[in-house]
Amino acid sequence: MNKLKIRSVILVLSLLLGVLTGCLGEAPVAEVTVVNENRHDGKLVYTEYSDGTAVLTGYDGTLTELILPDTVDGLKLVGIGNQAFDNEPALTTLRCGANITWIGYEAFYGCTALTTVEVGTTVTEIGYYAFEGTPWLAAQTDEFILAGDGVLLKYQGSAAHVVIPDTVKVLSDAFFQNDTLVEVTLGANVERLDGYAFAYCSNLRAVNFNETLKVIGESAFAFCDNLRAVRIPDSVTELGPNSFLYCTMLRRAELGKSVVSIGEYAFNYCNHLTSVTLDRALTSVGDYAFYECYILGGVTFAGTSDEWAGITMGAGNSYMTDAALRCLGD
Repeated sequence: MNKLKIRSVILVLSLLLGVLTGCLGEAPVAEVTVVNENRHDGKLVYTEYSDGTAVLTGYDGTLTELILPDTVDGLKLVGIGNQAFDNEPALTTLRCGANITWIGYEAFYGCTALTTVEVGTTVTEIGYYAFEGTPWLAAQTDEFILAGDGVLLKYQGSAAHVVIPDTVKVLSDAFFQNDTLVEVTLGANVERLDGYAFAYCSNLRAVNFNETLKVIGESAFAFCDNLRAVRIPDSVTELGPNSFLYCTMLRRAELGKSVVSIGEYAFNYCNHLTSVTLDRALTSVGDYAFYECYILGGVTFAGTSDEWAGITMGAGNSYMTDAALRCLGD
């Protein structure tokens, strides 16, 4: 099953339960607002934001070379939007400007003539399937394919136990649907697992997290149905939407001291989950984060019962709220 189908499955699940999942790159910063969605600088089409930045969303005409400027109409060009240039048949070249920091999901998906890609070290986020189906990606021969500032786009090896090198800071969808991976050890400098990083790794049983990891992103471990237990390190502050969705054999989840939020559907359909350990930094649990965790027997919370009552609890989490609660701070 390809990622487009997987994404459709997750979106259908979300629609059935009433909430759509989040996506990479909807706006550069959460509080920034859109000023104009359809501005033009020559043939470049972009969205203007209230902080004086712009995100490229397309091109008006036939495109062969995309040589990006640092600014458009005096605005810093900071990103390339989701699906901005997908399936552009004539595009051969991409050269990013000095201010580009992120490239959205499927931005250049299916660009069958794209052979030259120059992405500078200012780029710290590259969405899933950003370059899938391009000759440029197909021509890469390294075991670990990196772009930008330590973004791992793809792993091309076949090892059962993989150690992520220290040159990697961020994982895009590097191990998506890897059926040989059994155990993975994150390198010392990995800070983020972005969308679909390990999704559908059907034989993955163990993850050795590092102590610099901050974010486990959208669907990072979705459908890893042989994963049995996870201990999220104290450095992690956020579990994204769908992060452990349909990890049906997951039995135990221990979340570290810094986890502030658990995204919607994070442990949805983890129907063998028996225990969850949470720390007092937690402030919110997203909608349906523990939906269909119907044998969840116990929740251990490091804080007091009053602190537990202050957590914002989304809809569809009755299996969690009805489980036996132990508040260590009481």
